[in-house]
Amino acid sequence: MREPPVVGVVFGYLYSAVNYALALIYVIVLTRYIPPLTQYGYYNTLMAMIGMIGLFFPTLGVDAAIAREGAMLHSRGLGIDDHYAALLTISLTVSTLYATALIIAIPLYLVSRMPSEYMGLVFIYAAYVAIAGINGALSAYLWMMGRLASQGIGGIVGNIVFRGIEIALLVLLRSVYAIVIGMVIGQLVTLIYYLAIVKRLVNQVGGALH
Repeated sequence: MREPPVVGVVFGYLYSAVNYALALIYVIVLTRYIPPLTQYGYYNTLMAMIGMIGLFFPTLGVDAAIAREGAMLHSRGLGIDDHYAALLTISLTVSTLYATALIIAIPLYLVSRMPSEYMGLVFIYAAYVAIAGINGALSAYLWMMGRLASQGIGGIVGNIVFRGIEIALLVLLRSVYAIVIGMVIGQLVTLIYYLAIVKRLVNQVGGALH
């Protein structure tokens, strides 16, 4: 059963509002409890390098095309299991390759004079990439099924957890590790939520077919 589109729109805007509000709190906390500027500078440099590596692992819009076609099929009452499987395969493949490349590139970071104590960030971020890839596929499945409100709630819950953990750890640790740890935990919570919703939908569809 599709959720009313207006509900999905409301939760979409609510997600943006929550994101901006938490980001404002984050900036205030960061300003007061900011890690040493040198540490923050290394963090931003490392994230920039990680982002550049990510350019070599695009989906080329294939996942978006699959999601659109799946949504059209679902609107006609047809099954989309193959599309869901394709999305998961693409997301898992790309995110796994990207996460692996980030770890393999550690010597590159060190050659670029990045202190070794920041290499732990790479492993944590690699975990974030892998989990986010799965969440992307699950989110697309909810979109194809017309579950826009459920999709939006997942984003809101994950973002609240992410920012909450991030802010708390910044105050306690005063370390840039707080940022990446918060990102991973936020994605994990989103994953648990999405898995519960998607499992229920798959069971409903399977029961209807039988």
